[in-house]
Amino acid sequence: MAEAVRQVIERDLYKDVRFNTASNVGERALWGAGVFRRELGVNDPLTHLEQYLETGEESINSIEEDLITDLAERMEKPHFINTVIFDRHDNDFVSRENKFSMRSMTNITENKFANNIADIRLYQRAKIEAKEVDRLNEWFDSAHVDDVFIAESMPLTENESYTIVRFHQKINEQVLAEHILALHNSTTDLFNELHTRIGADVPKSETVLELLDNMYAHRPARYQNFEEFLNRYIATYDEVLAERNPDKVFRFGLEGLEVPYLRDDIVLVRDQQTLRSIYTDSIKALGKSGGKVTADVLRVNNELKLRTDLTLGMTISSNAARKFLDSSLQYIAATLNRASEADLEVLAIGSRDNVVESASYYGSAARDEGIRYEGACPSGSSEAAAEEAAILAQSRRVNLSPECVFCPKCQKTVDADKEYFKKGWWHCPDCKSTAPRHGVRQQSLTKKNRPKNPTFFEVISAELTRYEQERKAKAAIKKQQAELKEAA
Repeated sequence: MAEAVRQVIERDLYKDVRFNTASNVGERALWGAGVFRRELGVNDPLTHLEQYLETGEESINSIEEDLITDLAERMEKPHFINTVIFDRHDNDFVSRENKFSMRSMTNITENKFANNIADIRLYQRAKIEAKEVDRLNEWFDSAHVDDVFIAESMPLTENESYTIVRFHQKINEQVLAEHILALHNSTTDLFNELHTRIGADVPKSETVLELLDNMYAHRPARYQNFEEFLNRYIATYDEVLAERNPDKVFRFGLEGLEVPYLRDDIVLVRDQQTLRSIYTDSIKALGKSGGKVTADVLRVNNELKLRTDLTLGMTISSNAARKFLDSSLQYIAATLNRASEADLEVLAIGSRDNVVESASYYGSAARDEGIRYEGACPSGSSEAAAEEAAILAQSRRVNLSPECVFCPKCQKTVDADKEYFKKGWWHCPDCKSTAPRHGVRQQSLTKKNRPKNPTFFEVISAELTRYEQERKAKAAIKKQQAELKEAA
């Protein structure tokens, strides 16, 4: 989804058309999303809605491509190689697919984290990445075709679960290919050994930020094309990891038993066209709504059982639009993460009704368990992220926690306590220390505000609901399998 954001950022955000389209999703909806003057979140689903409002059906292919990458990043243990083609423009590189500027996006990311006081390392990483474009541009001039420039970005906080390696391959004098690789179980020492074995001239790194700052140019052996070099890089990484963990086999840094079939997640998501259409149908329904809840909006809401407070004819606020799109996205991600390989194969060729029913089951189960599937970036603007923290501080999230704060007493980043957040305070759930969020006077929590344990009836009711959802999902898949068998 980052590509969609970059595309939006590159346009003139103050054109009159922005103010004219705002009413299409309720008054100030796009303004609230950050499309006008507020900061645009990297994974805010309203960026896709903004694209659809501006160019209609022409935007769907671009949204689809962005969605595939976004969903691959939301897998619990993502493994993929994603390729983006760039054309050189002066001292910048511009995405051929979505026309976003690499330089502008890294600068915006740096400015975004300049005000982040929760973890200064995030700003330090953004500053290094902002310099990456200059280094890449300087390297490109003297590089040979198929030379590569590599940046290795390990997890920086406890909420980040995997390493991203960016391979920039020179295709010709005007074209650059960026190959993005996800790796697991990284350490700086592992990368130091990897560099030695592939013959890369790189200083040894002691810290994660030092490793990133030591981004380097490399010329593969003459007998190797890029694909062969990439395969050797991955194989060497897994080899070093296996040597340090005897009797274990690794692929992409994942233990073999963790992902037995180890399919590229980009391929996995691309195969699920009907499942992805749930999200694009949601965008189309909102885009054609005129800012009011229509029968189409309610149809999507009711099919998935999203439990949103929507009634026919009501005005759709920015928060309602974001929640609607985010929920459909979460239901798709939950299905991809929770369904078995066999079930996903059936869903890939299944009817829309069965796919929607399965998404409703898996999405509802994840929501009831308090689990969200996120990639490397928040799914909203900075203001939305803070609001999300208030809602989800008590929930467990996969890959990314909500807005968090740096606790000086614990000396680590922690999730914000929901109840204190509502009252204007950041509260560490570990050591119980508290600090003002907006300088307001502390108001102690009352008993009625404290989270309560569910009653026996609520536990039984939730279990019956889960059982019924599971029964329906299995019945839908069994029906689909029977139809396929009969058709064969």
